[in-house]
Amino acid sequence: MKYFSKNHSKFHICYHVILTVKYRKSILNYSSLDELSKLFKNIETISDFEITNIGFDKNHVHLVIYSPPTISPLQIVRKLKQETTFNIWKTHGKTLQTYFWKEQTLWTDGYFVCTCGEISEDIIKQYVETQG
Repeated sequence: MKYFSKNHSKFHICYHVILTVKYRKSILNYSSLDELSKLFKNIETISDFEITNIGFDKNHVHLVIYSPPTISPLQIVRKLKQETTFNIWKTHGKTLQTYFWKEQTLWTDGYFVCTCGEISEDIIKQYVETQG
C-alpha cells in the first residue's frame, strides 16, 4: 500500500472519480484523449494531488486520484473540470460550438466519486466493534 507523509501525518486517501461530458455527447476521440491526458497531468503537477490512472470512454473519464486529507474531492473535481474546459475550448472552440452552442462547457454539473480502500467496509465495522 502506498502511504504519503506530510508534517505530522501519514495517510492513504484514494478516490475514483468519473467526469461525464455534458449531454452525454460522444466527443472524446483519440486525439482529444491524448490532449486531455496531458491536461490532467499538467494540472496534477501544479496541484497537491496525484493522478495515477486515467481511463476514457466516448463520453466520460475515469480517474484514480491520491490526495492529502486537506483537499476535498469537490476541490479536486472543480479544479480538473475548470482547467480542462478552459483549455479544450481554447484549442477546439469551433468544434465544440457545434455540440454546445455558445455555452462554454465540457462536463456535466455533477460527478461521481468514491473512496478506494485496501480492505472492505465489513472488516472495518468488525474491527471497530471489537475495540475496547
